[in-house]
Amino acid sequence: MELDLVSLLEQSALGAEMRGSIWLYPLFNVVHVLALLIFFAAVATMDARLLGSLGQMAVADVLRPCRRISATAFVVQATSGMLLFSADAAAVSVNPVFLAKMLVVGLALANVVALESRWGRALAHLPVGAPVPAGARLCAGISLAGWLAAAALGRLIAYA
Repeated sequence: MELDLVSLLEQSALGAEMRGSIWLYPLFNVVHVLALLIFFAAVATMDARLLGSLGQMAVADVLRPCRRISATAFVVQATSGMLLFSADAAAVSVNPVFLAKMLVVGLALANVVALESRWGRALAHLPVGAPVPAGARLCAGISLAGWLAAAALGRLIAYA
C-alpha cells in the first residue's frame, strides 16, 4: 500500500475515532480475535476432514457448512482488522511482522484457490469412506500451517 494512502487513512475521521475512543479499539480487537477463533475452528474442521478425521462423514457434508462459517468469519476479521489498522496505519504498514502476516494470509488464500480449483468438484462428490486425493491433503496441511502462522504473526505485531 502506498504510504500516502496509509497516511490518509490514519489521518481520516475513522483513524482518529479509532485512536480517540476508549471503547472502539478494544471492542474491535475483541471482535477480531473472536472472529479468528471461529474462522480457525471452521478451517481446522475442514482440514481435519481432508486429512482423514471424521471419516464417517462425506467430505462435502463437512466442507459446505464450514466454508460459510469461515468465509463469514474472514470478512469480519478483514473488516475489524482494517478498523484496527486505521488507528496506526503509518507505523503498522511498515512493521515487518505485519508485512509477513499479510504475505502469509495471501499465500493461505492462494492455497484455498488452488484447492478449490483443482479438487473442489471431486471433493463435492467424494463418497463416504473414499480416500481424499493426496494433493487435497497437502493443501489441508498447508492451510493449517498457514492460518496458524497468520494468527501467530497477528498477535506478534504489537511486539515488533
